[in-house]
Amino acid sequence: KEVTKFREAVASHEAEEKEWNELQKSAAQASEVETKRLSEWEGRLSSLEETLERRSQDVVDRNAQLSCQEKSLLEMAEELTNREEIIASKEVVIMEANRSRENQERRSLK
Repeated sequence: KEVTKFREAVASHEAEEKEWNELQKSAAQASEVETKRLSEWEGRLSSLEETLERRSQDVVDRNAQLSCQEKSLLEMAEELTNREEIIASKEVVIMEANRSRENQERRSLK
């Protein structure tokens, strides 16, 4: 009778040990799967960070380019304004010269 109880206890212990080993194996596999998933996500995140850095640098470069273009356009606008002022002053001189010539012609006709 005691031998039977001992055998049952040993069998129960062996079953528990087998179950424990299977649980450990299952946990190790699950851990391995999760580690692999984490590694994949870290790879994706790294790739996204690199893409973001490249795009950020592209934006910085484009802003610098636009700033140079804006400066160039402002210089061109200033040059055009100067030319318009020169043209306007020449028109005034021409109008005054025409008026003066017309006045001289009127005087000479009198």
